[in-house]
Amino acid sequence: MPCTLPAQALSLPHVRHRPESSLRLFLSGTAVGFALSALFVSILWLTDVMDVATHGANSKDAFLLLFILWIFKGLLFGCVLISYVVWQMGRADG
Repeated sequence: MPCTLPAQALSLPHVRHRPESSLRLFLSGTAVGFALSALFVSILWLTDVMDVATHGANSKDAFLLLFILWIFKGLLFGCVLISYVVWQMGRADG
């Protein structure tokens, strides 16, 4: 016998946001995260914190170093920004 769900279980009354707004939240959070990451990596490179720029400039893989720093910091900043916004949305509902 197949399992059937009642009609109320299929509708989600607690979800007020359309998928477009969720996608917009994700894309804007990602864009801001990568912009902050570019700013962070450029400040890190220009101020030469812990001799990152000195060692990087003498390496043939300096571009790879900057790219990896930018990607991972962008993912981190974007995820933190999106999770903070979702957390604030949950607090506003309660």
